[in-house]
Amino acid sequence: MALVDGQEPLLRQVAIAGPHADALSQLPTPSRFGQGPMIHTPTRAFMSGRPVVRMHPSEHSDIAPDWKRDDLKDLGALGCWPIFAESRRQPAGVFAIITEESDAFDHEMQALLDEIAEATGLALRQHQQRAALAYERERQTYFALHDPLTDLPNRRALEHHLDETIHRTSRSGRRVAVGLLDLDDFKPVNDRYGHAVGDRVLVILATRLREALGKHNYVARLGGDEFVLVLEDLEQEGALDALLEHVWDTVRQPLAVDGLTFMLSASLGLALHTSQDGDTGDLLLRRADQAMYSAKLNKHHRDRWWTLSCAASTEPPATSDSID
Repeated sequence: MALVDGQEPLLRQVAIAGPHADALSQLPTPSRFGQGPMIHTPTRAFMSGRPVVRMHPSEHSDIAPDWKRDDLKDLGALGCWPIFAESRRQPAGVFAIITEESDAFDHEMQALLDEIAEATGLALRQHQQRAALAYERERQTYFALHDPLTDLPNRRALEHHLDETIHRTSRSGRRVAVGLLDLDDFKPVNDRYGHAVGDRVLVILATRLREALGKHNYVARLGGDEFVLVLEDLEQEGALDALLEHVWDTVRQPLAVDGLTFMLSASLGLALHTSQDGDTGDLLLRRADQAMYSAKLNKHHRDRWWTLSCAASTEPPATSDSID
């Protein structure tokens, strides 16, 4: 049996069985369409949408030379039936049957093969419907867990990831840092150049952050110009310092959009979690948020762009919403 494979010009062989399977597997792959004096029998059935039966196929002048080989030349008959999965206008494939008896394809056998072709098409149609449904479920799940602008994980995905990370850290004894990153003075970019330009800046920055953090760390977008970094396997504070310096260099790298060059800055608040802490993901985010506001309040008079939270403080930051 051979089926259509996307837009490929050839039919893809998906199953072959019987005493002549080895010989048939060496035949040329039939195409979906053909012209000229020599057209493969499966191709004829596919093009016409009707069964094609040939008695003593090796004796036909327009048959492929491979049928004249010693292991195939004495076969009695070849029959090819189109398979319709979605509509009667375009076949989804063809199944072929060869026999040693030239009179095998009598009226009764052809009626049976018509039913088999119909049942095969129904099975293919059901398979395609199930595959399409599964794909749509996966697509909807992906959209539900990712930010539509940057394609980064969203808040919902972040919550799941933090729960898994805290559980994993509790077993491994490693530390994890949760950071809330907020761009400094980004509002004027949107006000002056428009939200379309601002969105493109965020998309490029998101890509850079994902590349800078690598596969062992995690970045999500909360919305606006806020991102969350989840930094794992921190054996010592020196490793955290080096990683944050790398992220800072990434943020500060000039960013070009539509002939404009932007130099970004950011404030980062960090909350550390160890296996001995009883923190939840929500609590870590609140602590990181407090530390971020502290870093932003001192953005013009600070030695570094990030601030580490005090674990004992869990009250909301006493700052104005206008801080940017």
